[in-house]
Amino acid sequence: YWNITDMLGMMYAESAPTHLRGSVMGVQAYVLGAGMVVSYLVYSILLAVLPEGSLGIIKIVMSIPALVVTPVFLLLKVKETKGINLEKVGTAESEI
Repeated sequence: YWNITDMLGMMYAESAPTHLRGSVMGVQAYVLGAGMVVSYLVYSILLAVLPEGSLGIIKIVMSIPALVVTPVFLLLKVKETKGINLEKVGTAESEI
């Protein structure tokens, strides 16, 4: 039952300002849905083209880019928050 989507959902919701949480969660659902559709299409095409018994190789080839890109993205985009007053980060609801 537990998977990466649960953790990402909590991370997106908690890192977004309160007034934007609904929009952030909607975009997350849209991106996840689009990713599922694309991956199903790619898997279907590859299974039809490649010989029988190649499902394991297809899974490995499709998974490796995500396993490489995700840590690189996190290292480049996620900033350290140690010593930062998180109350002052972002837009306060009273300013909208």
